[in-house]
Amino acid sequence: MIRINQKNVAIIPLADDPNTYNEPFGSSTILGHTLLRLNQSKHLQALVLLHHQSTPLPILPDDPDLQSRLEIISTESPLGDARRPARLIARAWSPTAWRGGIGGATIFDEILFAGQMAETLRQVSATAGLLVSPLWPLVDPSLIDQITARHLEQPEQLRLVFTQAPPGLCPCLIDLSLLEELASKDSMIGSVLDYHPIHPQGDPIGKDTCVQINPKVRNTQLRFTFDALRWRRLMRYIEQHASPENLLYLDASDVVDLAAPAADTVHQPLPQQVTLELTTERNANGPVTPQHYTQFNRQPMSLDVARELFSQFSSESDIALTLGGLGDPLLHPQWSAIVQAAHDAGIAAIHIQTDLIVDRQVLERILDLPVDVLSVNINADTSETYERLMGVNAFKQVLDNIEWLLNHRSKKGTPGLPWIAPRITKTTENVHELEPFFDRWTYFCQQAVIESPTTGAGQMPALAVLNMAPPKRVPCRQLSHRMTIHCDGTPALCDQDWNHNYPIDRADAQQVWASIQKTREIHQRGEFDSISPCSQCSEWHRP
Repeated sequence: MIRINQKNVAIIPLADDPNTYNEPFGSSTILGHTLLRLNQSKHLQALVLLHHQSTPLPILPDDPDLQSRLEIISTESPLGDARRPARLIARAWSPTAWRGGIGGATIFDEILFAGQMAETLRQVSATAGLLVSPLWPLVDPSLIDQITARHLEQPEQLRLVFTQAPPGLCPCLIDLSLLEELASKDSMIGSVLDYHPIHPQGDPIGKDTCVQINPKVRNTQLRFTFDALRWRRLMRYIEQHASPENLLYLDASDVVDLAAPAADTVHQPLPQQVTLELTTERNANGPVTPQHYTQFNRQPMSLDVARELFSQFSSESDIALTLGGLGDPLLHPQWSAIVQAAHDAGIAAIHIQTDLIVDRQVLERILDLPVDVLSVNINADTSETYERLMGVNAFKQVLDNIEWLLNHRSKKGTPGLPWIAPRITKTTENVHELEPFFDRWTYFCQQAVIESPTTGAGQMPALAVLNMAPPKRVPCRQLSHRMTIHCDGTPALCDQDWNHNYPIDRADAQQVWASIQKTREIHQRGEFDSISPCSQCSEWHRP
């Protein structure tokens, strides 16, 4: 039954660079195109622009029908809250997925301003709002009508309704009471949808809260937003291949079809994710580590080489950097200078993967630096299993270090950063500890990572409980968005190419990426056995 006094509005927060909103797109501007597409929705009573009162309003379409539905709410304080940087970082390694960020962060959390949005709904006497970015000029009004209609069927039960559309094509609908809860708890939409050990739930994508959509749209691994440079290029490609009239009326399926020819080239000229190995040294060398089976003789990366690489990657605005590889970056003598150099070069997000077998001085330095994510290889939930798998008696030290970081990271001044993500590699030796490990660290850190063991394309034994590879091999997904560079400065084909079995010449980053993309073309032809290490790899299905 539909609630009689139900009022649903779209909330469009103007929290980005105001000049972007006025850039031309189709027959209007980026913001104008977003509003004109929203205005095609049948179930929205109003389109609400939310902006800071000191910021000039962008150019708005001269459309009488749109103007009649448009409401403008000015805030006294700038849009945002103290935890927004942490929410944005949580999405840095999963930009093309609607969910899957750290802590369960979703695309909707990128534009969430829970307190200010709740107040906005109260001001316009609305009961629910659709969260829409002004940088989504291809948002699909038909999907909006579907999620709004679903909410209206049971508004008190379905307080959050969404689809699995790729970012930029469909907002979520959230009611006022849930927005107020998120504001009071300083929480994310992803936290509502994610697993939590205290309140376990089934995956919401199988419930009424999720409106099912065309699988072709759902499975698209692209981002239809006007933010990072690579996605701007994709949006311009779509704009160029659709007439201005059609551009205004494309549905999500049409958009995906138009983008398909560019899907393999949009990541050019550089990958979105980069792994930089600083050293092959580790304090752990147990049977779960490559060091237990293979000796690596590469020299640590020099600060000058790292700086040169960062300067090459800085041309893209969304590079997510992992300092990791086969060694522990915190054992590199200049790791802190390298972190600072990455930040100074404009790298968008910095992640360190470590065993965290370090002293207090290193922990203090981590909190002094612009480290966004720290993931810790624990691989066990008891000291006995830890020592058996990692080959060192350091379980208590690692746990004490994590506790110290959780208790002291507030000194950074950015709540929630760095994200701390304990990791466990699932093997036959620790499978019985997966559940307590995951529940414990999800509770304390809002994030825990369970991953399958790798073999380096056959360079160490297969420790997996089961072979998780699908029956039919497809092109490796890593080759489309990730690059690995070893500490001697030599690029690897992927993170399984431990010893450069596939020769790639040392060159600038764009040339290296072009070489890797040629390998992806070989994958697309199904000629996997013609490439080493691909012929021996069982990890091609990993994201």
